[in-house]
Amino acid sequence: MLDWILALPALAAVLLLLGTLAGAFLPRESIVSRTLQLHKTMDEAWKVILDFPGQVSWRKDLKRVESLPGGERREAWREAFRNGGDWILETSVSKAPTLLRRTLLGKNGNPLGRWDFQLSPTPEGCWITLTERVQVPNPLFRFLGRYVFPRARRVEGYLRDLAAKFGEKPVLE
Repeated sequence: MLDWILALPALAAVLLLLGTLAGAFLPRESIVSRTLQLHKTMDEAWKVILDFPGQVSWRKDLKRVESLPGGERREAWREAFRNGGDWILETSVSKAPTLLRRTLLGKNGNPLGRWDFQLSPTPEGCWITLTERVQVPNPLFRFLGRYVFPRARRVEGYLRDLAAKFGEKPVLE
């Protein structure tokens, strides 16, 4: 029994090393894209997506949203998550009601990735495609993000919560 207890740290170290090695062969950029069909107009969906302070009332993952001073930058804010952690976003492109780009910023203000919202009309309402592009320099985090904690969960969660905000069942593609 004591041998197993002593072997656990060595096993954990080997697993971390293997994960890091496997992650070194994965691309640095992680791209996730999902499309949601809504029975609302593009304008209705656009207003909700654009209202970042109001998202606390309908996004399950958000604890709080804090507006940040813009300075030379465009509209910027910090999103604090219920499970801990936060990120800083700024609106970098806004072409109502078809394209919204929100850039994810690091603590030092450097861009780490982005979320692109593309809206297109349908006879029943609209399609919303959300594409996340994130740079993941750490190979262990690339491995974990691909195989252990899939990155799609944040994008899919956002779109599911958006559908629920409108009282709809999410249809994701």
